[in-house]
Amino acid sequence: MRGKPLLALVVMFLALLSALATPISKADPAPTATTTDFDAMGSWTDFVHMDPLFFKSAGIRFESDYVVGWSNGHAALVANEVWTTPPFTIAATFTRPVTSVSVSFRMGMQGTSDYTLVAYSPSGDVIGSDTISLTNNGLDGNFYDVTVSNLPSKAKSFSIVGAIEYDVKSITYEY
Repeated sequence: MRGKPLLALVVMFLALLSALATPISKADPAPTATTTDFDAMGSWTDFVHMDPLFFKSAGIRFESDYVVGWSNGHAALVANEVWTTPPFTIAATFTRPVTSVSVSFRMGMQGTSDYTLVAYSPSGDVIGSDTISLTNNGLDGNFYDVTVSNLPSKAKSFSIVGAIEYDVKSITYEY
């Protein structure tokens, strides 16, 4: 009879050792959203060339010294014929890869255009895109969002391209 309690104790001891040897899985941290809003650059009454590193501390570096101006009462990156040539492109790189990116923009001229947001892997491969088609007959002033999310891997950079001038109010991205 003494053997059974000893055997039970040994089995419990081995089960405890097995539990301690099993690695504890770490849950992914909750996504952290960051919004780069061009209103944060301050108030002005003119168009200015933005330092591409202005928002680096927020996790984003722009590919060029894009122009920031006014758009419907907000500061916005301007993609137009005065500063760039068609197709109008704004591009940026993240200081660390992101799981999603969303761009809030408005059309800068009347007409119909597709606007495509493309997310790129660290090696430069396209890993996601979304297109929004807009028709603007009266420059309604509304801002529209285009988003890429549920990416197969994290994005290191993005671009947004449109055939008609547009103004970017903000960019939101999640780590």
